[in-house]
Amino acid sequence: MVSLNLIINQSHVHNISQTICEGDSFSVGNNNYTQTGIYTDLFTNLIGCDSTVILDLIVLPRSSVVFTDTICNGDSVQVGNSVYYLAGTYSDTLSTVNGCDSVISTSIFNFPNNFSYQISGIDTVSQYTTHPYQAIPSNPNSLYTWGVVNNTATIVNGQSTNQVDVEFNAPSNHNLYFVEVSEFGCVGDTVYLHIYSEYVNSVNQLSITDLLVYPNPTDGIISIEFNSNQKDNYRVSIVNVIGERVFFEKLNNYKGNYKRVVNLSPYSKSIYFLEIETENGIINKKLILQ
Repeated sequence: MVSLNLIINQSHVHNISQTICEGDSFSVGNNNYTQTGIYTDLFTNLIGCDSTVILDLIVLPRSSVVFTDTICNGDSVQVGNSVYYLAGTYSDTLSTVNGCDSVISTSIFNFPNNFSYQISGIDTVSQYTTHPYQAIPSNPNSLYTWGVVNNTATIVNGQSTNQVDVEFNAPSNHNLYFVEVSEFGCVGDTVYLHIYSEYVNSVNQLSITDLLVYPNPTDGIISIEFNSNQKDNYRVSIVNVIGERVFFEKLNNYKGNYKRVVNLSPYSKSIYFLEIETENGIINKKLILQ
């Protein structure tokens, strides 16, 4: 008689759920899987029975983002840890919340950089006068904020435009400036013009405007120009530091534009003073002969 002791071993089924990123793979035995799907692999275990592995694989796609921005000169765009200041196309690879790559393509453009860079206008004026000043080159679509350092003169007309009128009521050194904001919201550098307003002695109704003396300092030849707004008697003098006249001209009942070229080269290099005497007062201006 034969006695049989039979043992039946159960086969095993293993269920696996896995998520990977596009470009990665998941291996079951000798098989590598890279696409989303359900895969079944049959193996033989150590005791010779079947072992079935069922893989539920999800492949997350790699994300791609295209980003375009236009910036002002000096501004920047940050993508992850990268900071870009110049126009161009840049590529960055970042990790998403699920750990997969996200490729960001960034195209950067710059707004036009055509800011005004200087102030046009005379830099020597007389007390109690008003003069125009203009941003160069002028951009009619920009917003201009004008000012005078320490408020030593007054913007009387044109604030926020490319041209203003400035009133000078006190003798002083003035720093006129503007800050331009372009139509795209870009902010330019602060532009300055140094202006000197000369003292006028006891003048309530000034008859002289647009006084120009140039070049100053000079090596000899100097030009004097001014505009007489009303008929008046004028005495135009240049005197040295001890009061001696080196030039004198008398104008009776004069009105109009005055221009004169004076040669100071025969005289000693020193400081001189231009004096223009009217019925209402005296205008003084320092001259340097070098």
